[in-house]
Amino acid sequence: MDNLLKKKLIACLLALSCVICVVSLASQETAIQSVNPEKADSLLFGELSAFNIPSDMIGSERVEVDSTFHRINYRVRLPAGVSKTWFHSELSRKLYPHNLTTWANVDFPDQHMDIHILSNHTILRSISVVTDTSYQRLIYPAVVMFYFDQLPPPALLNRIGSFGEPIALVLRVQNSVQAGTWSEKLDPLDHLYYFWMTDDNQFAGSDFNESQFLSHSRSLADISSGPALLFFQPVSDLPDQSFFEKLADRDISLIQTRDASIIPRGSGKFEFNQEFRNFSNRARQGQHPIILIHASDESLEWFSNGLNELKKGGIRLLTPATLHGR
Repeated sequence: MDNLLKKKLIACLLALSCVICVVSLASQETAIQSVNPEKADSLLFGELSAFNIPSDMIGSERVEVDSTFHRINYRVRLPAGVSKTWFHSELSRKLYPHNLTTWANVDFPDQHMDIHILSNHTILRSISVVTDTSYQRLIYPAVVMFYFDQLPPPALLNRIGSFGEPIALVLRVQNSVQAGTWSEKLDPLDHLYYFWMTDDNQFAGSDFNESQFLSHSRSLADISSGPALLFFQPVSDLPDQSFFEKLADRDISLIQTRDASIIPRGSGKFEFNQEFRNFSNRARQGQHPIILIHASDESLEWFSNGLNELKKGGIRLLTPATLHGR
């Protein structure tokens, strides 16, 4: 009787252990199936695109882990201007909201970096990152200008300066008298200011009043030394070169902003991001674009978020070139 009881007890324990094993295996399979390797691929290639890495710098191979699961190993060559640590940091930041994590190790002395993308402690993708010194990264020049339609508050000026970029500051004024009043309250040693005169009727196309523009420009030159003005007219439509000669007499410079994108006062985040994305795309197409952004706490915050994306794409901010003068 005791032996029979022992046999039944052993049989029950064996059965229970089998159930536990089946449940454990099923949960592991579910865990593997619950992850989305394609999502990891999408995020990875999105980040490679953000860094402007062409497809011929990316290789891949499929590795069979077992009969039900495989992994893809990528090999990525980065230009010397993009550090592997920077790429890893940005990739991790993009993966984190999707419950995907990374860990990396660096192989010395070659300093090759292996990055692994994980979900539920399972490696989905591996990326071997190397620096290719023969690969010259393309740099795309662009101009960002923040404009003020009231006297610039010191807090906004300080925040723009904290970006550490050559961002142009524009005073959108009604006339030279207002420009002079503002100029007296601003330190030209802290920032270089450009002027956007709103009473020049520049957006009237063929009705552009050249003599009025010259008159306002000269009045401005009496107040500000060597002023630079935004100019929204095509140079080809000007009657002759004497227009520039008249400006040169007073050391007046022009910034050609006819094709500039403008984010006006009151724009929401959606409009800002859409216009800023178009600006970035134009830069990466080699169009040397200019964007004019109304300065506010919100627009500076949104710009701060987008600035890193510009840098990743190889976009370099420059001061605007002038048609004449400086």
